[in-house]
Amino acid sequence: MNSARDLRPSGSAFDAALHGEYLRQAEEEYAENDYGRSDGFADLAVVSASGNTREPANLANWDVPEANIGELTTARARLTTALDASGRTKGAGKRRARPIHV
Repeated sequence: MNSARDLRPSGSAFDAALHGEYLRQAEEEYAENDYGRSDGFADLAVVSASGNTREPANLANWDVPEANIGELTTARARLTTALDASGRTKGAGKRRARPIHV
């Protein structure tokens, strides 16, 4: 997590905000002694600081109850569409970026 803290984001305003949110989430997970998730969010902070924004998490990588798969699949598709349209640039810095991957 220290390497993620020491980075200065070099990407867009969206990437910089996302870096800060991933770092905040990493610190929260660490405080809860969930070191694996903390490391995962710290790694994502490093990626976003370099300007390499990833796609939202793939639901296949999560243990999602069957009853929620349809709703989350639809929500992920809407999020991906919005990000691809201009969500990474439109209003960047005006709204808070939220972590979208793990």
